[in-house]
Amino acid sequence: MLSGCAGLASEGSGHTALPTQTGHGDTYFAADPGRHDVTLQAGDPAYANLVWTHTGAETAAAHHLQMSPTGGNAHSTVAFEQHGGGQR
Repeated sequence: MLSGCAGLASEGSGHTALPTQTGHGDTYFAADPGRHDVTLQAGDPAYANLVWTHTGAETAAAHHLQMSPTGGNAHSTVAFEQHGGGQR
């Protein structure tokens, strides 16, 4: 069972940690259902909606997203796809 929200962090091209601020709430395309328990059976999928922005003159381009389930230090890292010559 998972309880709460997953941890998220951005990484640069060399898997270096980037300053990341996360928040919880509604987005322009999905309402936040709030914290609730989720019980998964082996092989069941789970999903979350993510929205992010890059702001400020010193913003570094994120190349990877690090995700960790609540209550643990283990994490998975996925690469952002390249779109039109720039990383998103």
